[in-house]
Amino acid sequence: YYAATAEEIRKSIFGIQEETIGDIDTTDTDGDGLYDVYEIAGMIIPNGQYIYSDPQKRDTDNDGLTDAKEMGVLENYDDQDIFKKMAFKLLGFDNEVYAEYFDYTSNPNEKDSDNDTYNDDVDAYPLEHIDQMEKVNYIFYSAGEKEEKYFYDEAMKKDKELRKAGKLVETIPIESDKIFINEWDSMGIDSENKVKYDMDKVYLYFHGDPDIIKTGKSGKFGMESTISMDNPYDGTKGDIYQLDDKKINKLIFRSCNTGNLDWINAANKVIYTQNIAICFMKQCPSIIKVEAIDGFLSQWHPYGADIIGGFSDINFQSWTKAKYGHLRCPEGEVIYTRKDNQIVCDVSGFALNNGTYMLLEKIK
Repeated sequence: YYAATAEEIRKSIFGIQEETIGDIDTTDTDGDGLYDVYEIAGMIIPNGQYIYSDPQKRDTDNDGLTDAKEMGVLENYDDQDIFKKMAFKLLGFDNEVYAEYFDYTSNPNEKDSDNDTYNDDVDAYPLEHIDQMEKVNYIFYSAGEKEEKYFYDEAMKKDKELRKAGKLVETIPIESDKIFINEWDSMGIDSENKVKYDMDKVYLYFHGDPDIIKTGKSGKFGMESTISMDNPYDGTKGDIYQLDDKKINKLIFRSCNTGNLDWINAANKVIYTQNIAICFMKQCPSIIKVEAIDGFLSQWHPYGADIIGGFSDINFQSWTKAKYGHLRCPEGEVIYTRKDNQIVCDVSGFALNNGTYMLLEKIK
């Protein structure tokens, strides 16, 4: 072979490879399914780039996937259809130099190939950043009892509204706290238990109190009953601590008093510093924003629920009167967000103190 330029050297090497392909050294020191010669010399991928890996380690990046699993199948360029060949050409693949390529699924040198915070072993699309994928919306609603039909009706209205807007939607009936936990943990997960989606909005249509949501026939999901100022929620109490963290743009409670700003157990005279909305944010640090209710949801309508002063809600009366010695008007919609490692509460206010801005306890 004669070569006068670097390009001719590459083509000459290619010619030698073609003639001696049957003589390739098949030593696989680490037993990962890739010959050492591939891992050392480099493996060509569809964009014409090389990937190297450690021939002494089955799993170079320690992500739970063998190097062979991540590099995929060795394919022949000439066997592909014209559209795939054109795509490879655009990516930079030189078929005059290379006959074969690895149709890789992830990078064996990176635990998180697309840098989207999901490691390759749990990522349904390890080469596509999850922010580039469409997000899904979930609607959970209380089911199982005739008198709860209005939760079904409101959930179906929201489902129809989102689908009409072209959004991905999953609407799920909930009959118990166990079902709620299982369905929550399954959000965004595919049949192989890998992360396929992040969530845009998650709606919760349930009866509620500051410490619980009532899941179906008799289920009560929430905080542990002894949480107080001296015994705050720390991620190990009640039902909430069983939930997996999920990336959610906005969690929306359509449940009474889930965002109650100040409440006490009137019978036991215990002052609580947290409501269930705050506990969800603590348990799931990837939730960006939570919308909850301070007050009693009196009726449903297309623009949201009317909030009536706890004057007709005996629970709201007992909490506020026990704390203040008098009743107060509810604030209505309460928004919790994160700022500088703290949970921040913004009260939109359907009643008093419109636009109140408070800083809650610092997250430990």
